[in-house]
Amino acid sequence: MRKVYLILITCIFFVTISCKVEVPSPDAEKIFGTWRLIGTGYPYYPIDKTQQIEFKRNGIFLKYSQGKRIEKRRFQISENKSMVYKNAKYQIDYNDDAFSNVPSISQIVYFQGNDTLSLQDDGYDAQGAIYVRK
Repeated sequence: MRKVYLILITCIFFVTISCKVEVPSPDAEKIFGTWRLIGTGYPYYPIDKTQQIEFKRNGIFLKYSQGKRIEKRRFQISENKSMVYKNAKYQIDYNDDAFSNVPSISQIVYFQGNDTLSLQDDGYDAQGAIYVRK
């Protein structure tokens, strides 16, 4: 019985360690944490000033509105592969399986210093949003 517990604990340990998101460079580490929405790319689009997003090191993305979680996805961050935004350094790919009923998308990442994050959907007529670190 002790061997079973030891094997189980070892498996949990390795699964926990292997669930961290790989980042392409130390600069990309800035993505992790909680961010508050301050604006969008559309001046007439109403802004949910209560919206927050969180990128966790275990590869989970969470979105909140009015303090309630409204979205949960897995994500990966990589070097930019966009054909539209060639000057961006990073891209976030969201992997939707049983986690969410929202279609998969990619977003281009721009950092403005350490406390401002701009996410742009990867497309010619795509929506963007600006967040500040909470």
